[in-house]
Amino acid sequence: MPAMQSGSHVQIEGLSQETRKAIVETFFGTPPGTVDLQALTGYLSYYETEWRRLRIGISSPSWEISNLAVKVHEDILHVCRTLSAGRDKPRSELRQQLKGYFRTANDIAID
Repeated sequence: MPAMQSGSHVQIEGLSQETRKAIVETFFGTPPGTVDLQALTGYLSYYETEWRRLRIGISSPSWEISNLAVKVHEDILHVCRTLSAGRDKPRSELRQQLKGYFRTANDIAID
C-alpha cells in the first residue's frame, strides 16, 4: 500500500483493520475489543468511498480535502471524540478546542 506524508501523520491508502476498529469504536461508541467489522462492512465501504472522493483531483492542491482541517483518519477521529466529549458546549468553544489540535487551520477549515 502506498503511503503519503501529511503533516506529522502518514496517510495510508485504504484502511487497516486497526483503523477500521478505531472508526467503529469512535463513531458508534462500541467498547474496545467488541467490534464486529463484518457487520459494518457496508458502512466502512461507504466511509472509504467518501474519503476517496475528498481526494479527487489532478494534484493534492486541487483535492477538496486540501481546504479542510482534517487530513488523515486520526484527525477525523479526534474531531469525533472532541464533539462527543463536548456535546453540551457551544460551537465557539468546540472550535477553540479544535484550533488547539489544528493549529494552522482557520475557522472555515475547522467548521
